[in-house]
Amino acid sequence: MLRLEKRPSPSVFWQRMSPVLAVVLTIIAGGIMFALLGKNPVEAIRTIFWDPLFGEFAFFFRGQLLVKAGPLILIALGLSLGFRAGIWNIGAEGQYIMGAIIGASVGLAVYPTESRLIYPVMVIAGAFGGWAWAMIPAILKTRFNTNEILVSLLLVYVAQTILAKAATGFLRNPEGAGFPGSRNFSSYPAAGNPELIAGTGMHWGVVAAFIAVIAAYVLLQRHILGFQIKLAGQAPRAARFAGVSPNRLVVLCMGLSGALAGLAGLFEVTGPAGQITIDFNVGYGFTAIIVAFLGRLNPVGILLAGLLMALTYIGGEMADQPRPSVRRDPGLPGDAAVLPAGDRHPDQLPHPHDQERGGMMFGGIDPALLLASVIVAAVPIILAAIGELVVEKAGVLNLGVEGMMIMGAICGFITSVVTGSPFLGFLGGALGAAALSFVFAVLTQYLLTNQVATGLALTLFGLGLSSLLGQGYNGIKPPHTGAVPLGPLADIPFLGTVLFSHDWVVYLSVAVVAAVWWMLKTSRAGLILRAVGESHDAAHALGYKVTRIRVMAILFGGAMAGMGGAYISLVRVPQWVDGITAGQGWIALAIVVFASWKPWRALLGAYLFGGITVLQLNLQAAGSAIPVEYLSMAPYLITILVLVIMSSGKGRASLNAPAALGQNFHASR
Repeated sequence: MLRLEKRPSPSVFWQRMSPVLAVVLTIIAGGIMFALLGKNPVEAIRTIFWDPLFGEFAFFFRGQLLVKAGPLILIALGLSLGFRAGIWNIGAEGQYIMGAIIGASVGLAVYPTESRLIYPVMVIAGAFGGWAWAMIPAILKTRFNTNEILVSLLLVYVAQTILAKAATGFLRNPEGAGFPGSRNFSSYPAAGNPELIAGTGMHWGVVAAFIAVIAAYVLLQRHILGFQIKLAGQAPRAARFAGVSPNRLVVLCMGLSGALAGLAGLFEVTGPAGQITIDFNVGYGFTAIIVAFLGRLNPVGILLAGLLMALTYIGGEMADQPRPSVRRDPGLPGDAAVLPAGDRHPDQLPHPHDQERGGMMFGGIDPALLLASVIVAAVPIILAAIGELVVEKAGVLNLGVEGMMIMGAICGFITSVVTGSPFLGFLGGALGAAALSFVFAVLTQYLLTNQVATGLALTLFGLGLSSLLGQGYNGIKPPHTGAVPLGPLADIPFLGTVLFSHDWVVYLSVAVVAAVWWMLKTSRAGLILRAVGESHDAAHALGYKVTRIRVMAILFGGAMAGMGGAYISLVRVPQWVDGITAGQGWIALAIVVFASWKPWRALLGAYLFGGITVLQLNLQAAGSAIPVEYLSMAPYLITILVLVIMSSGKGRASLNAPAALGQNFHASR
């Protein structure tokens, strides 16, 4: 029987060849996918990888290669320093946005003054903006031991809200006839970032990227700080014995990565993008994560990977076919759905309720309908969180929940539309996400890849694949998922509306929580699962199949996340748009920490977040005096606050994180 054994030391050959192999496998997988979609795979691959360099319009696209690669390389270099040290700054997208906003604000504040000093000051301000935004998760990590992954990700949504406010408010062009967007920097020479050599795409951001590659290489290969960064990542205990301060490294690496991301944002907004807009060129911060790992966290490798990723950007734009226009709000990492004005509601229930059953109104808000909406809004988070809770109880950290949820959303939507059955739609969503989670299981449990990096890659892959599969399904309504007929119970004043007028998935979500609680608390299977999560080596010594148990837990978590995603596209927002999950997978991950890995607390946390989300939407609809931007960012800020409280002081003692969480297991160790 074929058996994988861990090498005593990594193969130098495969370290160098693995990125090449990854690109080849990507091309093959992409070709198969295009073929399944009825496209000519050879033509599609040629359009993406060949035409931008050697096609009919290559003279234009070659210059765009550097334009696209510049921000990717800058951000990826900063991220790679932290990743090498085991510090996971996943919120570079928010730091990129804040760098653009702060830098642009400085330049526009002195408009129309002309001075050679303006642009250098803007560059410093952009770097400061990214650095300051990165310091929030860094300080929370060092002072309160708060998870930097979740905090930096949640701050991306806050940054996007500030971006929308900047484009429509404090940075809006006063001469722009009321349209959102700042002044265009191309008409303000002192604050612009034009091409340095015509036709090459070379601007100051590209120059900065090349300088950063050299500086990062020297830092890692020739400086004591680079040695400390690598030592902290490879042998944390040895680093501490050598006098390396973990907190100092967190602040340093987060600060450097934030500053470089802020620089990328400043160079982009003053150059290729030209102005601050609601849909300012976002996405670089997340794609840079792929670039960093594709380049093996090596500065030279990142340079090459950035150029390659830029090539796929350009080729993808060339291959992209026109599709129906959908308004978008930049999301994490995809685009969070924004419904057209005629379809936007504070949070629709899946079935109508009349005013008589709703009861009294307070400030234009019906309490019964509000509470019922909270229950509906919490369902996707409950399902995703309880699935991830089981996965983490087995000792596996799967950060791909967002990717699995959106795969469940599109697979469930397509299945429901094609078959006409909502039930089959939910089943299709669960199976689609479970299939994606199986990829994660194979990579982490059999090939022993890094769980954090693999989970993030899973999310990015799920977002991209769902967008591809969803083409042609925009604007289609799925079959209706009706309420469970509970007879007289549904007619009880107030309680009938709040508790007894929901679809079957609402009640299933509570039943799943109860079943998981019972399984973990009283059953032999739950005891074995918890034993694997606490000490996989001890569980293996007792004869338990650690890998098999973890794979089954991962598949269960994927299925639950898929059902949660399907609920969004089939019930909560009964239509398909890219990025429809809007970061609820990340919220589910935060809920697991908030719940201290206890099922009933996860249920409470999901209702709490659902309540905040629905309340802020209803307050907007009721014309609250509180600015819309503050209401929109409230759920994410409150989630961060809860994480801080749970991670610090006495709250930290109540955290029952599995001891082996995130640790790979190999039977030969």
